Amino acid sequence: MAIVLSTLLVATSYFCINVIVEQKKVMILTEDINTLQKKYDELVVQGDTLEQQFKDKLAQQQVLAQKTAFLTFDDGPGENTEAILAILARYDVQATFFVPGYMVESYPEQMKAIVSAGHQIGSHSYSHNYREIYASLDNFKADFLKSNDVIKQYTGKDVTLFRHPGGSSNQAGNAEVVSATRQWLTEIGVNYIDWNVDSMDASGQHVAANLIKKATLEQSEYQQAPVILLHDTVAKGTTVEALPQIIEGLQQQGFVLTALPDGADFVQHRKPS
Repeated sequence: MAIVLSTLLVATSYFCINVIVEQKKVMILTEDINTLQKKYDELVVQGDTLEQQFKDKLAQQQVLAQKTAFLTFDDGPGENTEAILAILARYDVQATFFVPGYMVESYPEQMKAIVSAGHQIGSHSYSHNYREIYASLDNFKADFLKSNDVIKQYTGKDVTLFRHPGGSSNQAGNAEVVSATRQWLTEIGVNYIDWNVDSMDASGQHVAANLIKKATLEQSEYQQAPVILLHDTVAKGTTVEALPQIIEGLQQQGFVLTALPDGADFVQHRKPS
């Protein structure tokens, strides 16, 4: 009897050990499957990102195949937005508005009007506070994501374009932080773009309209794709005054005027590093 019990105990122990071993094999296999699934999902996302980047670059090349000028307005929306939109509509021109989130919250109806007219929207940070957003990369990320959330309420989509306050080579913040922001934006698939034509409308308060026109047209004349820096704030009434002359002058120089494509990155003062 003792021998039988001993044999049963050995058999039971052996069986239990086998069960445990098999369970561990199943657990390991499950972990392997989960790991493979995660890697597969990451590859799918990377593939989608690469596909979108290819489409963006193709769209950009198509736009740049002809002599094209891009009007861009920073710092709005504001009290001059409606007048700017009316002029753009009169000339059937699309433009790009780089908006700080706090201004969108201050002028929601003007923001709706920009979106309704079909213009391109880019982020210009949330706070536009150099000291805050360039204090650290974490500060920059938090500010950008906040601006994205605000803009998305009006456009229904995530931001694809960004313009640094002060430009991507600005000296107002820590150089290492500013460099890190360029790299981070690139990693998350957001294109940052600067300008190669400065209208000089931010060189002072109420800069004369003829000076804004002259600066814009002289700098644009010999370029294939001028990205023109203008501003849309309460102090820029002379920018509104100069705008029809700028549009007509660019058209006389042979430019087609349109909004920046989603993948626009062809004017960057500093490249990602």
